[in-house]
Amino acid sequence: MAEKKKELHLLRHAELFDDALVTVSAHAPKKFRNNIVHDLQITSENIVKSIFWANEYRQSDIQACLKYTKQAEINIRWMTRRLERARRMQCITPVEELDLGGQLATVEEYFAGWSDSNKKLSEELRQEELRKKNL
Repeated sequence: MAEKKKELHLLRHAELFDDALVTVSAHAPKKFRNNIVHDLQITSENIVKSIFWANEYRQSDIQACLKYTKQAEINIRWMTRRLERARRMQCITPVEELDLGGQLATVEEYFAGWSDSNKKLSEELRQEELRKKNL
């Protein structure tokens, strides 16, 4: 029993160890794999929520918009790293990998297009504020 608890403890903190030392396969405890998949799915949802709220504040409060944009960007980077690490450590099945990879690609594509238009808007707002100051 103590040996099994120690093994689960190591698996929970596998990302702290060198990938060569700890390899988690499809035979790993289902709960451990489900936690990783769940974390990645929640992160994907958080990215979409951040983009939604940034879009809501886009016209009224540019600072809040930028805050949510930054959150989305950080979550995309985190999800990319975590998904890559899960692939290397074989923590997720190929089906989960395809599903999560597809979600990440969709979110990245949407964020890239949205972010570009957001930069244009913030530049327009800056120019408008300069014009108001000059009047």
